[in-house]
Amino acid sequence: MAVVVQPNIKNRVRFLYSPYIETVLSLQVLYDPHHHGALLPWVIRFKERISPEDYGEIRYFGDNIREWLFLIDLVLDHPQLGRLTFADSVDHIASMPPATFVFRLLGEQVPMTEIEAAIADPAGNAVAGIFGRLDITSPRRCEEMTHLFETPEKIQKDLCVFLLSYWNQYFEEEYHWVELLLVKGVKDEAKRLAEESLARFLTRLSGGLISRDKKLRRTHPDHVLIESGSGPVEVSMSDLSEIALFPSLFVSPQSIFELSGGRLVMSFSVPPGVYLRRDTLVPPEQLSRLLKTLADETRLKIMKLMMQDRQFTQGLAVELGLAEPTISRHLKVLREADLISSVKEGNYIYYTLRLERIAELHMKILDFLRN
Repeated sequence: MAVVVQPNIKNRVRFLYSPYIETVLSLQVLYDPHHHGALLPWVIRFKERISPEDYGEIRYFGDNIREWLFLIDLVLDHPQLGRLTFADSVDHIASMPPATFVFRLLGEQVPMTEIEAAIADPAGNAVAGIFGRLDITSPRRCEEMTHLFETPEKIQKDLCVFLLSYWNQYFEEEYHWVELLLVKGVKDEAKRLAEESLARFLTRLSGGLISRDKKLRRTHPDHVLIESGSGPVEVSMSDLSEIALFPSLFVSPQSIFELSGGRLVMSFSVPPGVYLRRDTLVPPEQLSRLLKTLADETRLKIMKLMMQDRQFTQGLAVELGLAEPTISRHLKVLREADLISSVKEGNYIYYTLRLERIAELHMKILDFLRN
């Protein structure tokens, strides 16, 4: 007797995570932190470790390579993506032919023949055609792009050197706690996958927001519709040979999405979590001082007024109905806690709230409580 068993398409789902992708996305967050509000405390804290020279390199490459996010395209289609170490990924990029490197760097939006022609003759018409294709108009951007075609090998080498330096000096240690959050994200979503249809699961996981102006939505129990500028494409789950899903701490609000040759690669966001460190039951002195400073109603009122505009002693005294010496004592405590800054103009001293100190406070509290 023969029994026909319908194959379970969920078996084609593979969860993975990549140190290279997390590293590149961390660079994107450092390069453009304003689009990653939930990670602002991390940016403030981590940026303190980075030298001004290295941060300048982060800005330079981010300006010249269409933001760090697009570097993911250099490895996204690698069949062993989940097994590559960071050094393996950089070696993979370094071994690419220069034309392939530029092709991937430009998001595969320019035909390879045009890229090869531009590299062969950087002053020719091919470069101008690429400017038009990519809608590049500013003189500075045109100059940078021309430089890419003039010396692609040098830019490729310099980029790989910087990536290794950033990993070795800064992010490798950071990745120890990041990896714990990624593993938790995989476990949580694997459990949800068992409870949902694959099409519903992928639609929920994408959140409807995918990079390169694509959106994913479910149309039938086993179909999803990919909407993009070039028109909608309906995909049957049974047509996918592999579905590779990887968690990321730094991807939100952007998402990574690639569909090629029956292989779907997609990211999903995990909550930031907290740092894992060996702390004792004794809270750090700086944290205790900050919390004691904030545990006063008058000082909280002063800080709230500073959110509206800078303040001076006499004005605060009138606003709060308190004596000027009382206000001065509270301002002294806030200054000692480094929560406000001051500048003298004429006969008055104006005080301003240091928002970055407030932003990092909740992370400091979570650091202590978690550990």
